[in-house]
Amino acid sequence: MGCELWPSVISGLVGGVLALLGVYFTLEGHRQRDKDRQEEIILSALEAIKEELNSLWGIINESVEHYWKEFEEKKDFLNCNLTVPSDYFTIYRSNANLIGQIEEPELRNKIVRVYVLLLALIEGYKKNNTWIDKYEKANYDNHQVAVLVFTKLLNQHASGLRRQHDRVAIEIECLIKMLEKRLSLKPHPIRPGFTNNSA
Repeated sequence: MGCELWPSVISGLVGGVLALLGVYFTLEGHRQRDKDRQEEIILSALEAIKEELNSLWGIINESVEHYWKEFEEKKDFLNCNLTVPSDYFTIYRSNANLIGQIEEPELRNKIVRVYVLLLALIEGYKKNNTWIDKYEKANYDNHQVAVLVFTKLLNQHASGLRRQHDRVAIEIECLIKMLEKRLSLKPHPIRPGFTNNSA
């Protein structure tokens, strides 16, 4: 009678272990799918950040390039009013939570650094816009004030803004390369019924 019980106990244990293994592998599969899905979301955000930077930097360069040449030729102040969209960091702001999930700390830091430097540059151009407005108004109202504002524009603001502009250009170029490298490692999703080696 005791011998008949052991096969039942052993088969019950084996069945229980197999059931637990099945649950484990099912949960592991769900966890991996969730991780892959999150990685796809992060990669999409990185692609969008790259496009936002390319677009915004293109707008800035196109708007000021002629005026920088003029500034260097005439040694005059930067007579340029830069207009950028009112909400110029839409992609960055809407994906800020995903940036914190990027596994590479260097890439994460570079993204934040570039956006901070770009924001400072845009604010610098806005300040230049304000100084130009003051200069134009002072030209009509008070010549002495116009001379002071002109001196400020010529001697202090433009040269600092030029250095800032060049620095941001280098930082953006470096970030774009980092993003392209990261995006080139993007895994190709496996379609149902195919393996990664299938055509």
